[in-house]
Amino acid sequence: MNLRTVLLAVILLSTVVLPDQNAVILPAFHNSRASNACSITAAPEPIVIPKLLSYQGRLTDSLGHPVPDGTYQLTFRLYTQETGGNPFWSETRNLEVQGGIFSTLLGLVTPLNEVPDDGNLYLSVQVGTCAELTPRLRIVSAAYAFTANRADTANYALSTSLEIPKTWVRGEPDSVLSTVNFLGLTRGRADNMLHGNERCTHVNFGVACTTGAPDRDYTYCGVAAGFGNRAVGNGAFVGGGYSNDAIADYATVAGGDTNTASGTYAVVGGGSGNTASSSRATVAGGRANTASGTNATVAGGKYNIARGYCAAVAGGIDNVASDNCTAIGGGSGNLAAASGATVAGGRGNTASGRGATIAGGELNLASGPGAAVAGGENDTAAGDHSFAAGYHSVVPAGFSNSAAFNGQTATASGQLRCGILSQTGGAITIDHPLDPCGKILNHYSIGGPEMRNIYEGSVILDSSGKAEVRLPDYFSALNRNPHIQLTGVGSYEVYVIEDITDNRFVIAGRPGTKVYWLVTGERQDISAELIRQLMPVEQHKTGSLTGRVLNDEFLAGCREQLKREGKTQKTDFCTAGDAQRCEQLKRQQLRPE
Repeated sequence: MNLRTVLLAVILLSTVVLPDQNAVILPAFHNSRASNACSITAAPEPIVIPKLLSYQGRLTDSLGHPVPDGTYQLTFRLYTQETGGNPFWSETRNLEVQGGIFSTLLGLVTPLNEVPDDGNLYLSVQVGTCAELTPRLRIVSAAYAFTANRADTANYALSTSLEIPKTWVRGEPDSVLSTVNFLGLTRGRADNMLHGNERCTHVNFGVACTTGAPDRDYTYCGVAAGFGNRAVGNGAFVGGGYSNDAIADYATVAGGDTNTASGTYAVVGGGSGNTASSSRATVAGGRANTASGTNATVAGGKYNIARGYCAAVAGGIDNVASDNCTAIGGGSGNLAAASGATVAGGRGNTASGRGATIAGGELNLASGPGAAVAGGENDTAAGDHSFAAGYHSVVPAGFSNSAAFNGQTATASGQLRCGILSQTGGAITIDHPLDPCGKILNHYSIGGPEMRNIYEGSVILDSSGKAEVRLPDYFSALNRNPHIQLTGVGSYEVYVIEDITDNRFVIAGRPGTKVYWLVTGERQDISAELIRQLMPVEQHKTGSLTGRVLNDEFLAGCREQLKREGKTQKTDFCTAGDAQRCEQLKRQQLRPE
């Protein structure tokens, strides 16, 4: 028989739930009233929801007349597309048809467990062995109660109509937890806490979140993920990880483990065992670092401490920035222990003077205010604004602003070596031999256009009126153009009878006369030749030296001392520009910190 099915009516009357467990509906009883504002009403026996889909249709022949009454074999299929494709469910039934009308419950033979989430659901019907009828019928609306399987663990709290503040409701483990006012929810067994006990938890949406305790009204706090985390304080937040604590207002721990942000606005970015315990302190990461000063920062590393106000440790291990505005760049075992002190790196260095600096090296000490150690090992800069570098160099303390050692001098102990020493003047300063505790003695250098070595001594002429003078074996190799000067005692009749040859010369005069002799020679070693090339006696000024007077540069540095000592006569500047620079230097020195 040539049949045509006209699907006149589809009545979708029931819904299905998860295949492994029937859900329950707990209907509210509006006449029930709790005895107090925090009580929950009891639930009646649950209503079981069948996992079936009701379907009704009408069969007609090609002329539109109902088919004869009887039993017909009908095959039903569900597709996720309007044409083509394969069915994800099918069922064949022998159904009674009267007046062309039939009805059935789909799912009685083949369980109908789930339907698609995207809303694309199409039903087809086949009569006997005939072709599948077209078009397919799209099913909408009520059938999508199938998605109730997402809420099969919900226990609905039945509350009174009264307002119930500060209340939360939880179910069994792995159940949904929510505040009564629906402020937030999460899956159970998360062990994250908002000022509550373990598993008495929820993740909030950041608005007026309660904490599981009626005496605490922390707001805008949250725990986003992880395990065993706590956010206790207004605006406190833990992003993830485990066993992290944000336990002050607006404190944040982004992740990691066993980190603590306990200062207001304090932040721990991650890592392990880090602590930011003061207001606006920050530990970016690393392990077991502590930022305990206000606005202090530890960027990373291990076992580092930033204890002072605005102190900072960039990294490394076992470094401590303990005073205000101190900084350590890295390394290990370094200490910045006075206001403004800095250690850039290295090992075991200590900057304990105010504003002192150590650039690196190891086991160095800068203990004077403004002192600096450039690097090296076991160097000490103890004097005010002193400088040390190298190996075991020491600048002692106590020389600052004394009569002999003032702001214009730098002092270094041990041997100091340099290639070329260019200076305005040179002096040898020692204790005064007649008053070593009360005076010093300055002896000045002798200058000249040549680098000369000096050799001197005395001889007594023999009975023949002669004497030989022997010079060092290296004399001829080191010197050129030698000059000899003689002075006789009690007689002027002394002279050179043999000039310098093979590092010796011979003088003559009245027998028995004592003669003082002096020999000078120009240096001819390689270093001297290089210096003559680099620093000729006369040079033109170039670059930044052009238009400036070296005498004024020196005067600008010591003018204040000259004024204090009343020695400003004949100390005027040669140029107006240098005078201006002197005033700028003075203002910088007087500028308050």
